[in-house]
This record gives sequence, C-alpha cells and structure tokens, in this order.
Amino acid sequence: MITTSREVAGTGPESSLAGRTMAKVGWRLLPFLLLLYIISWLDRVNVGFAKLQMNTDLGLSDTMYGITLLLLEN
Repeated sequence: MITTSREVAGTGPESSLAGRTMAKVGWRLLPFLLLLYIISWLDRVNVGFAKLQMNTDLGLSDTMYGITLLLLEN
C-alpha cells in the first residue's frame, strides 16, 4: 500500500469518520451494483433473442415491437 503525505499528516479523506464510512459503504454497494448491471445486461440480450421468434409468432412489425419494448422497459 502506498502512503501519501496527507495520510501521514492525518488529513486525508480516510482520516475522518465520514470518509471511512463512505469507503465502507462504497465497498459494500459496489458488488451489489455490479451484480445488478450484469442481470440488466443479460435481460437485454435475452430480449434480443426473443425478438427473432416472437415477431413471427405474434405478427408484430419492427415498429410495433420497438414501441412495445419501450413501454415495457420504462
């Protein structure tokens, strides 16, 4: 670990209670947010694959599919 002059002097962001709290909260939230991002990406990929078969089965045009997708994702 690299020690900076601010940390030696005790004036760095990690020296205060707020700085330590924000660092702890950040490390707790980052894995969860990464998991949510991966799930969101997988969902969008699956919707793209579903379009290939769904449009022919339901008789949707590309415009109708786009509007439906827009309404469902918001």
